[in-house]
Amino acid sequence: MVARTAMAESRPQQWNQADLQLLSAPPKAAAPGKIPTKQIYGSNFPFENLGQLDDIDAAELANDLVVSGAYGGFSNTWGAQVMPYSTGTFRDWPITRQELEPHYRQILTQIPYSAESDDLEEVFPLMGRPDRYPSDSPHIRGPQPI
Repeated sequence: MVARTAMAESRPQQWNQADLQLLSAPPKAAAPGKIPTKQIYGSNFPFENLGQLDDIDAAELANDLVVSGAYGGFSNTWGAQVMPYSTGTFRDWPITRQELEPHYRQILTQIPYSAESDDLEEVFPLMGRPDRYPSDSPHIRGPQPI
């Protein structure tokens, strides 16, 4: 928090290298098979147990950070895709994907999301009316021929 505040209050040319390293270091797992606790600007809020993990036990070597207490879950940390579970995921569940689909569709009317038709649609069908992906920025397109 101190490093983040110091950097926010100064120009990049004035940033302390130790603060910069602290806030930009890649996440590392504490042990094999564990999810690294990727910090968001020096904060680990998505990984804090606010009661959501109290009655959850991970099976065998599975990661014990199965639920985030953060609004938006782990997707706000990792920039992950937010898609409904695939049909195969429900194989051992007491509920079917078809039973959840109306609820997925209702959620997707409440949040903005981008999606396009591609080969993932075979497993994760598009629901609702997604926005198109934003156009590529010049940084993504790379150098242009002169």
